[in-house]
Amino acid sequence: MGVMLFRILGNDIPVRHGANQTLRNLAFILEHEPALPGCEKRFLLNRIAYPEIRQRLVDLIEQAGFLWHEIPFERSVYRHLATFDEKALYLTNQNAARNRCIDLGFAHGDCVLPFDGQVFISTQGWDELIRHIDENRLAKYFTVPMFRLRNNQHALGPKPSEDDNHLWAEPQIAVRAGCDIRFNERLTYGRANKVEMLMRLGVPGPWDKWIGDHIREIRANLVNTRSQEYGKVREAGFVVRLESGNWKADRNTSFRVQARNTGLEDFVARVDASLRQPVAGADFAHLAHASA
Repeated sequence: MGVMLFRILGNDIPVRHGANQTLRNLAFILEHEPALPGCEKRFLLNRIAYPEIRQRLVDLIEQAGFLWHEIPFERSVYRHLATFDEKALYLTNQNAARNRCIDLGFAHGDCVLPFDGQVFISTQGWDELIRHIDENRLAKYFTVPMFRLRNNQHALGPKPSEDDNHLWAEPQIAVRAGCDIRFNERLTYGRANKVEMLMRLGVPGPWDKWIGDHIREIRANLVNTRSQEYGKVREAGFVVRLESGNWKADRNTSFRVQARNTGLEDFVARVDASLRQPVAGADFAHLAHASA
């Protein structure tokens, strides 16, 4: 069994995130994460809007000897987007990036982990994850429990439990060849974009009690969109989510929603402003790279 681990590196969105959290957390992962037997690690750069940040990420990955792929930020495409929602979806692009990882991964292995960029896996977490995947050979989907960390150094300790330094978070999702559904690419960041997949897989969780128009729409569509593997998902291992740079938002759902919404509005405005500035050379889309 070949396991392909992808980490999706996207744009930081202060105030929801700390400035340069992706760069800091990538450096921490590359320095501290152990080798994961049976796994190939790769990275996907997901529409990084600022060329200098993109280049620093590329430099870190290549210096560590890993392969990377990219969904480029294309100025010419972004300029034609008319609404805030269109721009926010383009800049975050999470579910399309997860699907790209799945497609790339199945070209090289039969199990793909399309994980968020801030995810760290310990030896213990990996051993449990790979054992559960190996023991459940007929399962097409796995949830991987995740805890948010207050301090990255806690990633180097034992398996976390929910306390003042660790918080439960929505699990990551692993997929095996033969999986029948993909992430919904129409859903933007903060609109239950990963939870929608969990609901279509029949994974129970706090979202079963959530309310809101977008959640009601997901429930109403389940009869037509749910997986053939509904209710058959297995759990495997655990991971941690490194520091977001905003522990207050991590701990409080209402504050997290407010910080996310404010951050997205500010980020779209900053990208819009940056495009009004002259740029030396050609469009940065030509820098798109996909390692074979």
